[in-house]
Amino acid sequence: MSIKKPVVNYSIENLEIDGLTSATSKYFADRGLMYTYQEGKLYDTTSLHLSEWLDCIRKGGTPSCAIEQGFEEAITSHMATESYRSGRKVYWDADKEKIAFN
Repeated sequence: MSIKKPVVNYSIENLEIDGLTSATSKYFADRGLMYTYQEGKLYDTTSLHLSEWLDCIRKGGTPSCAIEQGFEEAITSHMATESYRSGRKVYWDADKEKIAFN
């Protein structure tokens, strides 16, 4: 993957929201997680993710974090939140594709 320049940059000073600059970008920016090093070079993680995704669309590949992995990560986070808020154990009901309580 060769990156010549970023696809998008998140700027804390920019108060406008576009299709790529989201609450998720702000979450990562607030925690210093917007950049990573690869082979000694600093890269914007959003640009890396979008570049990989676009390459997969163009060349017919599968991204390193496809929709299934994203779904599993999101559900895991939602389950943890629901368990914390309710003070109960939660389970994933695969048949109904819903969070279930015991």
